[in-house]
Amino acid sequence: MAAGTGTGYPFGADDPQRDSTLLRLLPAEAGPPFFAGMLLTAAALVLVSRRTTPSGPLRVLLLGYGWAVAFLLAVVVPGVQVLALLGYAPMLLIGWPFGWPPVDYADVFTWPLAARVAAMCGGVLLSGVLLGWQRRTAGRCVACGRDGTDRGWATPYALTRFAWLAGIPLGLSADDLAELRDSGAVWAGAGLGAFATVGSVLTLGLVQRWGERFPRWMVGLAGSRRRRSRSWPPRPVGTR
Repeated sequence: MAAGTGTGYPFGADDPQRDSTLLRLLPAEAGPPFFAGMLLTAAALVLVSRRTTPSGPLRVLLLGYGWAVAFLLAVVVPGVQVLALLGYAPMLLIGWPFGWPPVDYADVFTWPLAARVAAMCGGVLLSGVLLGWQRRTAGRCVACGRDGTDRGWATPYALTRFAWLAGIPLGLSADDLAELRDSGAVWAGAGLGAFATVGSVLTLGLVQRWGERFPRWMVGLAGSRRRRSRSWPPRPVGTR
């Protein structure tokens, strides 16, 4: 009914943010049938992904359409309004009991905004379904995307950046490495690799014995044990 009459369509002429989004390129009268058809087709795609494992051109076609819908819902429909609201949300929520800032909240939290947030959530959920299906139909691990033939995420990030700084084309062609060295980008990569190394050490310290005591250079805390949450690590069942 909404697809035919346009009743309840949130991105029509009454949408105050319509001109600031790409939805302005879609005529208001064409919006309801367009979204209805797109969402119904996407729902059918999700059902197909749960029951079949197509391959070849059909798989590429379904994935291409699915990712296009997910991008439209998660990025195009929300536009910048949702991101702007997320930035101002703490101020609006904290100041609301005190009447500050002096805005009409009915003009901020509108039906078009709720529809945009719902579209963004739907796009993210659809992306999760598509990613799992894409990995499963490619014979990869649904959780991490690995196929068991390469190292994948296990390849040391920091090591490759340090190797580039030393002139070793680890994971890159010699021409690409020469371009990075000429532009000075290898130093930025080395900096990121250094931060990654420090972060790895700090993370490891959370679960190792040497990370349970504060170092000597921390005045007032040197040598004292780091407090752990009472609920971590969990105790085995049957112990006190």
